[in-house]
Amino acid sequence: IIKSIETPGGAYDVNVSGGYAFVTDGSGGFHIMDVDPPASASIIKTVTTGGDANRLHVDAGYAFVCIDTAGFIVIDVNPVNSAHIEDSIDTRSVFVDIQDGYAYIGAISNGLQIIDLY
Repeated sequence: IIKSIETPGGAYDVNVSGGYAFVTDGSGGFHIMDVDPPASASIIKTVTTGGDANRLHVDAGYAFVCIDTAGFIVIDVNPVNSAHIEDSIDTRSVFVDIQDGYAYIGAISNGLQIIDLY
């Protein structure tokens, strides 16, 4: 192990891009960590998500985060130091994938939902 970073919740998902790790942390929200270089990795930004953040996908300067009790949120992560919630959709989501400008959301009570993002 090169480095461990404690988080307040339980880390559920991670996406690494451009020297940053984007981490969903259950009740701890959403964290952006500078991981370049890995031995000096640290949390540089936390966004409160209003529910348990679980799965995520990062694409085109946005983090798409599933919040199991509060819906699906879009976090503007460009620039990372100013990350903030840009939008939210009321659906109890547990999985997300982004493809060709669409979010494919696995929702607890609504099956698959497809949302046009752009």
